[in-house]
Amino acid sequence: MRILSRNVGRMIAVLALGLLAWAGGGKSAAAEKTIEAKATIAWDPAALTVAVGDVIEWKVGGGTHGVRITNWAAVKDNVEVVTVDGQEPFNAETGKTINDDGTSTAGKLLLRLKIKTVPPAPAEITYNCVVHGAVMKGKVTITAAKNPIPNVPMKTQDNKNVRFYDDLIKDKIVIVTVMYTQCETCERGTRNLVQLQKVLGDHLGKDVFIYSITLDPEHDTPEVLKAYAEKFGAKPGWTFLTGKEEDITAVRNKLGLTTLSPEARAKLGLPMLTDQNPDQKLHTGMIVIGYDAFHRWNKTSALSRPDQILQIIERMKPPSQTKQ
Repeated sequence: MRILSRNVGRMIAVLALGLLAWAGGGKSAAAEKTIEAKATIAWDPAALTVAVGDVIEWKVGGGTHGVRITNWAAVKDNVEVVTVDGQEPFNAETGKTINDDGTSTAGKLLLRLKIKTVPPAPAEITYNCVVHGAVMKGKVTITAAKNPIPNVPMKTQDNKNVRFYDDLIKDKIVIVTVMYTQCETCERGTRNLVQLQKVLGDHLGKDVFIYSITLDPEHDTPEVLKAYAEKFGAKPGWTFLTGKEEDITAVRNKLGLTTLSPEARAKLGLPMLTDQNPDQKLHTGMIVIGYDAFHRWNKTSALSRPDQILQIIERMKPPSQTKQ
């Protein structure tokens, strides 16, 4: 038997082989952590932790006969039973699958629960099942929903109001950079993203999203950003953003898009900053690449080759499921 913790979102299989080979784009799926139960090995399901909004699935390898939530009375108001085709019947009064009488359920989905709220202390779901005649006990720890990215209001180059986290980041693979429209260094980074845009092709705006945030909101109005985007041929899926200075700063600080040391800039091959242009001290010369659904984030130089950026995107994909 195995348990899968799944963040509701889109699962994208990405293979960086010079170009991208994609599978499952646009389909509803989720992040997965897998624990496989075998009667012949030690088993530590306590290592599994999920958050509010996640879905837990109990799936069967072979020789498993039902699952029972042993603290069902304490947690039933904090979870929702999600029924799908092929799932074994579940008794919402007793907290166990109907086949708990010993009927073999090999190869079937036993139970799927969505976490609505954090259960009372000790904030966990305990259960047992039978594997090859042995009773296996386990628990899943529940934590509060995570939203570490500031959900600040911003405007796009089309003057559309958006929330940074809810509308742009949540459950997406994203590339985020900061820039000025009046800056030669920024133009180099923007031209590099144009090359990446070409490689992504139709996957831009569908599987991967690019966000360029201005560091000069007073000058870089939506109209100015729109002209800048058109100048470089930005396509749908590449959004230019402006907003209040304090909100932009909050996003920059959270994503680590702050000034690099001279040593770091030299190592990355980035131009040195001068006191003659103090505004450009805000430059990092970096882009952030992340997949919020998996809480995976990485940074690289804004001048990295497109194939190098694609390799990072490749590492954003969900872990492979353990073979049964």
